[in-house]
Amino acid sequence: MEIIELTVGKVFLFFETILNFIIPTGLGLAKLSVYLTSLILTSLMIIWWIKFELVNQDEIDYWQSFLKSRKDFKFIKNQEKNFKRIKAIFINDKIRGLIEIDKFVNSIVDMFGYGEYTLEEKVDKIPDDVAKNKEDLKKSIKIVNLIKEKINKGDDVDLKDEEFNIVFNSYEKFLIDLGIITTENFLVETR
Repeated sequence: MEIIELTVGKVFLFFETILNFIIPTGLGLAKLSVYLTSLILTSLMIIWWIKFELVNQDEIDYWQSFLKSRKDFKFIKNQEKNFKRIKAIFINDKIRGLIEIDKFVNSIVDMFGYGEYTLEEKVDKIPDDVAKNKEDLKKSIKIVNLIKEKINKGDDVDLKDEEFNIVFNSYEKFLIDLGIITTENFLVETR
């Protein structure tokens, strides 16, 4: 008999503990009601906001452009890592490094919305107060284009290391002006 009484007592104690947890008394009940009320009101506000956005289709365009600009911003901020990778390529292979940084700058300028035909035309569209070394960059772009032509013809490229560094440095200064990279830390002294 005692075993049955102990078992029944433990079962009642178990159910009482569960009920106290589910249906709290006093201060716990007040906390639970405030929590549930705030959860319900927040859910209703989110549902109302989504419904409002679906009715006003022009607002959806804003959010889509906002998400795209966030993606572009993240793309820009991750580019310093890509620049360091290109700089490592340049240190090992000057010609390949110049071609890589030319492609890199081309993609960056494309992202800013200057979709002309050549990189020179894109750079021309950028205001002078944004890119202070535009003329140097255009000269460097011409040099890289000549290097590409020589490689396609199978000719040797006859530039000195210092000349390679000057061309690379003009690209680097342009990226600093655009805010893609933050500091100039290359081997070439600034002109």
